[in-house]
Amino acid sequence: MDSHTLDLLEFDKVRTLLADHASTSMGAELARQVQPSRDVTKIREQLALVSEMVEALLANQAPPFGGVHDIRMVVRRAAIGTMLTAEELLLVAETLIATGTFYRYRMRLDGRLTRLIEMLAPIEDLGPVGKTITGTIDGRGHVKDSASQELAEVRQKLAAIDERVQNVIKRLLRDPQLRAILRYGNATVNGDHYVLPVAANHRTKIPGVVHRTSSTGETVFIEPAAVASLSAERTVLKGEEDREVRRILRKLSAEIGRWSRHIEGAMNAIALTDLVNAK
Repeated sequence: MDSHTLDLLEFDKVRTLLADHASTSMGAELARQVQPSRDVTKIREQLALVSEMVEALLANQAPPFGGVHDIRMVVRRAAIGTMLTAEELLLVAETLIATGTFYRYRMRLDGRLTRLIEMLAPIEDLGPVGKTITGTIDGRGHVKDSASQELAEVRQKLAAIDERVQNVIKRLLRDPQLRAILRYGNATVNGDHYVLPVAANHRTKIPGVVHRTSSTGETVFIEPAAVASLSAERTVLKGEEDREVRRILRKLSAEIGRWSRHIEGAMNAIALTDLVNAK
């Protein structure tokens, strides 16, 4: 059917209406690509599939689209060796856990809904793969200490360094002579460094590193020498932590890459299920 005829029929409005009933972006994308057909066998097969979905809906067995995201592009990147971010991995995990819900949904369907069951067949229960991710990354996107012994150890060392820095700062702030030259009586943080707000005319009275100066020039923010040495040690440990976190993310990404064909098949089947449900 030519485009002029489709325009006269306002077929785009039909596509838009169909897309509006989709539950996922994948289903909506398929809806916007729908074309008329003259293949009677194909049309009857599609109508029969929609009829089976109607039966499932009437039996209170709506497809479980909750937690499904279009992760296909992310998974393809993992398959070629790209390291995914923690946030991307969490989206993958949520979707893989949702495949388990879909798998069990298929198992519960009436055996007479053969077309619907066949359409759902490519969806495997990939929940265990998803739970590997959620067991390693928390809901905020932070790799957990328990992800590896190396990460736990370096974070323990970082916590110890931070405690020592806090103790040094508290000791300095208890010194009345030091407090007399501060612009205000608290330390502040500049990047990863604890600094003291020293009056500019007293900057030479505290050995340390000047990190910045106030806009008026009346205050300099100095990291005391005793803290600076600890900060240097902390920087080294932070580098070790970052390398270990990246190693863990690369490992999880590689695992997703190994499952990429299974995931892609499941996503395409869910997208098609969404289209049929929208119809």
